[in-house]
Amino acid sequence: MADDVAFGITSGRADRNGIRLPGRIVAEVDAKTLSERTYEQIRADIQSGMLAPGSKLSTIALKNKYGTSLSTVREALTQLAGNALVTQEGRKGFRVAPVSQDDLQDLIFIRKLLEGAAIARSISFGGDAWESAVVGAYHELQHVEKRLAAAIARDGEEEISRLDSIWDEKNDQFHMAVVSACESPRLLQLYRDLYEHTARYRRVTFKRAAPVLRTVDEEHKNIFEAVIARNIEKAQAFSAEHLEGILSYFTK
Repeated sequence: MADDVAFGITSGRADRNGIRLPGRIVAEVDAKTLSERTYEQIRADIQSGMLAPGSKLSTIALKNKYGTSLSTVREALTQLAGNALVTQEGRKGFRVAPVSQDDLQDLIFIRKLLEGAAIARSISFGGDAWESAVVGAYHELQHVEKRLAAAIARDGEEEISRLDSIWDEKNDQFHMAVVSACESPRLLQLYRDLYEHTARYRRVTFKRAAPVLRTVDEEHKNIFEAVIARNIEKAQAFSAEHLEGILSYFTK
C-alpha cells in the first residue's frame, strides 16, 4: 500500500477476475463507461425523435437529464456531430441535425447502392446459419406485425403503443440479418450508419408503424421470399422499392 501511495495510485476495486485495480485505472474506466452511456442515451433520443430535428441542445439541460457532467455531454455531442446526428454552430452550441427531403433522397440513393451490394454478397456467401437467422428474424417480425394489426383492429391504444416499439426493434433486426453475411466489415459498418440515419427519418415521419403496416408487411414478405430463394435481382429490386416507400411517406 505504501508503494501505491508513493506512486500516486490509490486503492481501487477488483475486476471480474478478483484482481484489484488501481484507483486511477478504475476512474478512467468509469469515465469511459459514463461517456459511452451518455453518448448512447443522447443518440437514442435523437433517433427516436424525442429530441426533435433542428432543436437546440442545451448542455446544462442534458447534463441534468442524464445525470452526468458538462464535459461528458460536450464530448458526446462532439462525437454525435462527427456522425452527422448533431450540428455544431461554433460558439452558439449544438442542435439536433435537421431533416429535409434533399438529405433523405441522398441517404436513400447511397443506401440503395450499399444495401444492393450487401444483399448480393450475403446471398452469394451466406450459408445455412445465415439463412436460419433471416428466417428467424422474419418470423419474429411477422409475428409482431400480426399482433399489431389485431391491436389496431381492436383500437387497443395501450397495446398498439407497446407493440409498436417491439415492431421497431424486430424490423431493424430483420434488415440487419438480411445483409449480415456480406463478409465485408467496412460495408456492414457503412450500411449500419446509413440505416440509422434513414431509420430516424422513418421514426420522425410516422411515430408509429400502424399507418404503414399493411404496406411494409407486404414489402418485407417480398424481400424475405426473394432472399430465401437466393434471387439477387428480385431481392435488390424489392429492397429498393421498400426504401422508396420511406421517401414517399416523408414527402406526403
